[in-house]
Amino acid sequence: MKQTRHFLYLVGLCLLGFSLPLNAQITVTNATFPALSDTLRFVFDLNPVGNPNIFITPPGGNQNWDFSTLAVDFTQQQVFVSPATGTGSASFPSANLLYVQGGIEYYLNVTSQTVQLLGTYVWS
Repeated sequence: MKQTRHFLYLVGLCLLGFSLPLNAQITVTNATFPALSDTLRFVFDLNPVGNPNIFITPPGGNQNWDFSTLAVDFTQQQVFVSPATGTGSASFPSANLLYVQGGIEYYLNVTSQTVQLLGTYVWS
């Protein structure tokens, strides 16, 4: 009889645990920093309308971000390549990543703690 009560108590706790909503917070660490051959893909909505909660609010609890009303106006991607492939690479010897966007080369130095933009080179 005692074992049955313990079992029922355990089952009750499990059912209670599964009925509670789960919450999570995004944590950005250096594991999410860009690396060689990574591709970042972006989707842009130039005129967001609808739900006023689509805008990101300050950090804290009880957040509800609803991005379902956003539309795709255009997309963009950034491919991270070796800085040695860039035209302006001689000007940024400490760069370890490069991405090109709109005729501009962006030279980055990524360490375990920071992502630093060292400078840009504009094609002429």
